[in-house]
Amino acid sequence: MRDRLADLGFSGTVPVFPLPHLVFFPDAFLPLHVFEPRYRALLAAARAGENLIAVATLLPGWEKDYEGAPAFHPLATVGRILRAHEHEDGRSDILLLGLERVRLEEEFTDLPYRVARASTVPDLALPDDDPELDDAVRRLRVAYEYSIQVSQRGMSPLAATGDAASRETAIHTVCQNLEVPAFQRLRALEATGPAERVPLARAWLAQRLDAALAERQLPRLALAHGETN
Repeated sequence: MRDRLADLGFSGTVPVFPLPHLVFFPDAFLPLHVFEPRYRALLAAARAGENLIAVATLLPGWEKDYEGAPAFHPLATVGRILRAHEHEDGRSDILLLGLERVRLEEEFTDLPYRVARASTVPDLALPDDDPELDDAVRRLRVAYEYSIQVSQRGMSPLAATGDAASRETAIHTVCQNLEVPAFQRLRALEATGPAERVPLARAWLAQRLDAALAERQLPRLALAHGETN
């Protein structure tokens, strides 16, 4: 199992950016718009430190204490800041690359943002030579791109990664961006690795795509279900 955080000499403590409805995955990219004062402070500290941020999913009921410290799911992903563009008014647009899953244990401080101890939870690596899995990932990617076209949602997050995207990036981009409830995406994050996430993503994508095609009276796409053409 890899541990890219260990390779970076990770200190074990990371600032936490908790967000509602969002589940961040390793190998996936996440653009964020940072505007709240506490998260501006978080970003400044991250850039001055290890250039790492843990993105955690807020648990249901977060609305009652959003300005405070609502509970977040302990399983999260630490991302590295690839790009940061600061606007004149102090807001920033950043791009994170997911590195590793971690289990978070919050440390309470007097800082304006939240900090946690992070223990890496490594993913099981994909096998190097598995034609069946490679075909499943190809079908997943094609079906996802088609679902973006059908829903007319603009540019696909997967297309933005380019044709050379790794299998892990393809799988996790679909998991991260599918319009399914956060608890389902958290279930995928809790899986042992990307291979175990493929059938979950394909099943969810098939349901979403079938509904979109039926709404528009378009033919059903067999690729979403892994069927032969």
